[in-house]
Amino acid sequence: MPVNDFPGKAALYRAAIPQAREGLIYLNHCAVSPVTDGVQQAVLEALELRRDSRIDRFERQLQVIAETRGMLAEITGSGNPDRVAFVQNTTSALNTVALGFPWQAGDEVLVADCEFSSNVYAWTNLKQRGVYTNFIPAPDGKVTPERIRNAITSKTRMVAVSSVQYVTGFRADIAAIGRICREHNLFLVVDGIQAAGALPQNASEWGADAYCGGAHKWLMGPQGIGYLCLSDRLHDLLGPVMPGWLSVPDPWDLYNFNQPIEASARRFEGGTYNTAGIFGLHAALTMLLEVGPALSETHILKLSDRLTRGFAALGIPAAIPDDSYDADLANEDRSANTGSGSSDQPKPLSRIRPDTTHSSNRRSGITSFRLSTAANDNEIIQFYRNNGIFLSVRSGMLRIAPHFWNTTNEIDAVVSITGRMPRLNELFVTA
Repeated sequence: MPVNDFPGKAALYRAAIPQAREGLIYLNHCAVSPVTDGVQQAVLEALELRRDSRIDRFERQLQVIAETRGMLAEITGSGNPDRVAFVQNTTSALNTVALGFPWQAGDEVLVADCEFSSNVYAWTNLKQRGVYTNFIPAPDGKVTPERIRNAITSKTRMVAVSSVQYVTGFRADIAAIGRICREHNLFLVVDGIQAAGALPQNASEWGADAYCGGAHKWLMGPQGIGYLCLSDRLHDLLGPVMPGWLSVPDPWDLYNFNQPIEASARRFEGGTYNTAGIFGLHAALTMLLEVGPALSETHILKLSDRLTRGFAALGIPAAIPDDSYDADLANEDRSANTGSGSSDQPKPLSRIRPDTTHSSNRRSGITSFRLSTAANDNEIIQFYRNNGIFLSVRSGMLRIAPHFWNTTNEIDAVVSITGRMPRLNELFVTA
């Protein structure tokens, strides 16, 4: 197979996905992905090693763990495997940063009010240490560099933002946000779970000090295994939150309690690895890197565009924000942030204005359509399930999230079936 044969590779891996073989249309990678036969086999390999009579020989496990670190550094663009730690999930990664950082009372974290809850609770939990969470209003689901810049105060120490917003699919300009953070000597924490695996990521180049994620969405790996990729400067500041026997240079020197902390990100791992999860993630990353993140992105955005045009023909505009940053909303943010920090609860997305323009560098793998107040989430989901289509609803948005292995025929089928939905114009916000 030619190196750049994207269609051939996509078809090959599609054939290894049970849902595709069964004729189902799976478009819910923003929630949880299917796993390929190869991922399943890799998990079984890890378990088989436990069944082997030579159970305490760990050469293969150590090889896979090391290779997976390297592939995580590559697919996130963080670059250095020694700054990659395995964690349970994105929440664990965020809390490793939040709880290990040397805060001072009065410090402040900036977080948009449209973030996923894990990227909120990790920071609001710091209130007991005198650290405040300042919520940036983003009523349209856009987390822009301008809004972040306008919210910075003399007390701000850290900015936490998703590479892709989980409801709208808005792709943040992390490079620009990173430049702003460096200008103000702030640390940048990126929740990358809705981006890595679908879109090329350049965490190091963008200036991300922490890039956090899990395997079960766009990486198409097992649940319960995640990662934390760190910059040198943040890595050296963080203390291990849950130190254990693996947090020191020589774990097998068991009675030497005077060992220094491990120099690499292994210091944050503490105890026994989720070996089966790492084996499965290894297989998934091998697949994604072979297919190629850039080619995957091109295909995914092609499907997104086809989906957007199809729904527009039904009178339903996408909620994908365009490339423009509204000056009036930026001014609104400026007046809303007084500089004192706020631990008030964020307001829900109250108005997401449908867009008819779709610039590729603000779009992602998630295409969302706003449901009306007359819509019942469960009934919407069940309608699609009855037609063999898997997608999800969050915060009044129908989310459709194809991956590299999905096809244009599947997108066309979704549009066609949506057009046959009873009371269609009552259930969606239309143009």
